[in-house]
Amino acid sequence: MKNASNARRFTLLAICGLFLALALCACSNTADLETQVSGKWRRTHGEGVVDINLATTPKTLIVDGQSYNAEIEGIDKGNYTVNVKVQTSSGQPEVWSLIQKWNDNGSSFNLAFRHNGTTETLTPADQS
Repeated sequence: MKNASNARRFTLLAICGLFLALALCACSNTADLETQVSGKWRRTHGEGVVDINLATTPKTLIVDGQSYNAEIEGIDKGNYTVNVKVQTSSGQPEVWSLIQKWNDNGSSFNLAFRHNGTTETLTPADQS
Protein backbone atom coordinates (compact mmCIF):
# COMPACT_ATOMS: atom_id res chain seq x y z
CA MET A 1 0.00 0.00 0.00
CA LYS A 2 2.83 2.36 0.94
CA ASN A 3 4.70 1.53 -2.29
CA ALA A 4 1.63 2.35 -4.40
CA SER A 5 1.27 5.72 -2.64
CA ASN A 6 4.94 6.54 -3.22
CA ALA A 7 4.63 5.53 -6.88
CA ARG A 8 1.66 7.90 -7.32
CA ARG A 9 3.57 10.76 -5.68
CA PHE A 10 6.57 10.12 -7.90
CA THR A 11 4.38 10.03 -11.01
CA LEU A 12 2.63 13.26 -9.99
CA LEU A 13 5.96 14.99 -9.34
CA ALA A 14 7.34 13.78 -12.67
CA ILE A 15 4.30 15.13 -14.53
CA CYS A 16 4.55 18.48 -12.72
CA GLY A 17 8.25 18.66 -13.58
CA LEU A 18 7.51 17.95 -17.23
CA PHE A 19 4.87 20.71 -17.38
CA LEU A 20 7.27 23.16 -15.73
CA ALA A 21 10.03 22.30 -18.21
CA LEU A 22 7.64 22.75 -21.16
CA ALA A 23 6.46 26.11 -19.82
CA LEU A 24 10.04 27.34 -19.41
CA CYS A 25 10.95 26.23 -22.94
CA ALA A 26 7.90 27.98 -24.39
CA CYS A 27 8.82 31.22 -22.64
CA SER A 28 12.42 31.12 -23.80
CA ASN A 29 11.42 30.58 -27.46
CA THR A 30 9.75 34.01 -27.56
CA ALA A 31 13.06 35.78 -27.07
CA ASP A 32 14.72 33.34 -29.47
CA LEU A 33 12.42 34.40 -32.32
CA GLU A 34 13.37 38.06 -31.85
CA THR A 35 17.05 37.09 -31.90
CA GLN A 36 16.66 34.75 -34.88
CA VAL A 37 15.14 37.41 -37.16
CA SER A 38 17.66 40.06 -36.11
CA GLY A 39 20.54 40.71 -38.49
CA LYS A 40 21.22 41.88 -42.02
CA TRP A 41 18.88 40.56 -44.71
CA ARG A 42 19.21 40.93 -48.49
CA ARG A 43 16.18 41.80 -50.57
CA THR A 44 15.45 39.24 -53.29
CA HIS A 45 13.81 41.82 -55.59
CA GLY A 46 15.82 44.95 -56.20
CA GLU A 47 18.83 46.20 -54.35
CA GLY A 48 19.40 46.75 -50.70
CA VAL A 49 19.72 45.29 -47.28
CA VAL A 50 17.22 45.35 -44.44
CA ASP A 51 18.92 45.59 -41.04
CA ILE A 52 16.75 44.22 -38.23
CA ASN A 53 17.62 44.69 -34.56
CA LEU A 54 14.96 43.27 -32.25
CA ALA A 55 17.33 41.49 -29.87
CA THR A 56 18.63 44.59 -28.05
CA THR A 57 17.47 48.07 -27.12
CA PRO A 58 16.73 50.28 -28.96
CA LYS A 59 14.84 47.99 -31.31
CA THR A 60 15.16 49.22 -34.91
CA LEU A 61 14.61 48.31 -38.54
CA ILE A 62 16.64 50.03 -41.25
CA VAL A 63 14.96 49.84 -44.66
CA ASP A 64 16.33 51.71 -47.69
CA GLY A 65 18.63 53.67 -45.40
CA GLN A 66 15.67 54.88 -43.31
CA SER A 67 15.82 53.93 -39.63
CA TYR A 68 12.57 53.06 -37.87
CA ASN A 69 12.19 52.67 -34.12
CA ALA A 70 10.39 49.39 -33.54
CA GLU A 71 8.17 48.16 -30.75
CA ILE A 72 7.26 44.48 -30.51
CA GLU A 73 3.51 44.38 -31.07
CA GLY A 74 3.19 40.60 -30.75
CA ILE A 75 4.88 37.27 -31.31
CA ASP A 76 3.11 34.25 -32.78
CA LYS A 77 5.45 31.31 -32.15
CA GLY A 78 3.12 28.86 -33.88
CA ASN A 79 3.38 30.82 -37.14
CA TYR A 80 7.00 31.97 -36.60
CA THR A 81 5.90 35.61 -36.79
CA VAL A 82 7.08 38.78 -35.10
CA ASN A 83 4.84 41.83 -35.49
CA VAL A 84 6.48 45.20 -34.90
CA LYS A 85 4.95 48.65 -34.71
CA VAL A 86 6.97 51.37 -36.45
CA GLN A 87 6.43 55.09 -36.88
CA THR A 88 6.55 55.74 -40.65
CA SER A 89 8.01 58.83 -42.28
CA SER A 90 4.45 60.16 -42.67
CA GLY A 91 4.12 60.04 -38.89
CA GLN A 92 1.57 57.23 -38.95
CA PRO A 93 2.17 54.04 -36.97
CA GLU A 94 2.11 50.80 -38.94
CA VAL A 95 2.44 47.17 -37.93
CA TRP A 96 4.99 45.27 -40.00
CA SER A 97 5.39 41.48 -39.90
CA LEU A 98 8.50 39.32 -40.09
CA ILE A 99 7.68 35.68 -40.79
CA GLN A 100 10.21 32.86 -40.78
CA LYS A 101 9.90 30.59 -43.83
CA TRP A 102 11.92 27.45 -43.05
CA ASN A 103 13.43 25.28 -45.77
CA ASP A 104 12.27 21.65 -46.17
CA ASN A 105 14.83 20.14 -43.79
CA GLY A 106 14.49 22.90 -41.16
CA SER A 107 18.14 23.93 -41.28
CA SER A 108 17.67 27.57 -42.39
CA PHE A 109 15.01 30.12 -43.15
CA ASN A 110 14.22 33.21 -45.18
CA LEU A 111 11.94 36.00 -44.00
CA ALA A 112 8.66 37.12 -45.48
CA PHE A 113 8.62 40.86 -44.73
CA ARG A 114 5.14 42.41 -44.81
CA HIS A 115 5.17 46.21 -44.82
CA ASN A 116 3.52 49.12 -46.60
CA GLY A 117 0.91 46.78 -48.11
CA THR A 118 3.50 44.51 -49.76
CA THR A 119 5.27 41.24 -48.95
CA GLU A 120 8.83 40.59 -49.99
CA THR A 121 11.28 37.78 -49.33
CA LEU A 122 14.51 38.49 -47.47
CA THR A 123 17.52 36.16 -47.43
CA PRO A 124 20.43 36.25 -44.97
CA ALA A 125 22.94 38.88 -46.19
CA ASP A 126 25.88 36.58 -45.49
CA GLN A 127 24.38 33.87 -47.71
CA SER A 128 26.09 33.63 -51.09
